[in-house]
Amino acid sequence: MNDDTYLFGAEVNRIQDTLFAAGLQRQVVGGSRLLAMFTEEAADNIAPGFGARQVIVKAGGNFRIVFADEDRAVQFGERIAAAYHLLLDGVMTIPRPVPFVDKGDDNCASDQQTCSGLLCFTCANEALEKEMRELKRKRQFAITTPQAPTTAICQSSGTQLAERYAGLESDDQYMSGPAFRMKEVGHIEKKGVPNPHLDDENEGFLAKIREAIPDSDYHDQRFAKRPEELAEWDPTQSNIAYLVADGNNMGKYFRHCRTPAQRKALSEALQKVVYEAIAAPISGLAEKLFGSYLGRGKTAY
Repeated sequence: MNDDTYLFGAEVNRIQDTLFAAGLQRQVVGGSRLLAMFTEEAADNIAPGFGARQVIVKAGGNFRIVFADEDRAVQFGERIAAAYHLLLDGVMTIPRPVPFVDKGDDNCASDQQTCSGLLCFTCANEALEKEMRELKRKRQFAITTPQAPTTAICQSSGTQLAERYAGLESDDQYMSGPAFRMKEVGHIEKKGVPNPHLDDENEGFLAKIREAIPDSDYHDQRFAKRPEELAEWDPTQSNIAYLVADGNNMGKYFRHCRTPAQRKALSEALQKVVYEAIAAPISGLAEKLFGSYLGRGKTAY
């Protein structure tokens, strides 16, 4: 890489608040998928139009991209920030791109940053993340304020303004734009419903998890279409459980990457591990919980 190289970084803020703003499991699934689709579209289809040289990281609304021109990188950041706000009513943190030169194996180690003058990749990434942390610390995020009683409020989130009155689980209700889109995408992610945003309906998030289940006997089973299907397995209380998990200290592992290629490889490996981690316990849980019912047509999990 030559001296005209800029490291661009961006991250979505308060991701769990955004995804869990809506009240239904289907909307949470849809919101997660919308975030993944937004990330892929921005990195693969929008960034090249702004002169991106290399996509290093594209995962869960987190971007690290190399650009040849600083102004074009800034314009790209403005474009995706506006798109994310319209899509999920969320906010992104995007610092100014940092100029750098990739020195390959001669890039500084994460604990020995000695660059003077033009930064190497390691030092540029550290400068970018430091500025990102500072911007997040200073930013005053929007808070909900009381609305006039004549204003329709989204019945899913309870806070956003409603934009439409549409069907949700067979009942019409007031929904904000993000809540409606999360519901729609959550619906088309289910097996058997074609997804117009994907080339193949089997390329969705749930299909990738199904393919990663170690026991191949479960690859043809279907996911429950509604939480109530799972609740049927608890005839006394009709309880279901939601599991929320997040990786710890991931920034520490990424900071050990000394080259763009290493950081990109770690990002791609992490996505694969997430699918495998979710899929690993499914067959064991199904055997334990559903046991004797399997094989009699009761195959939702």
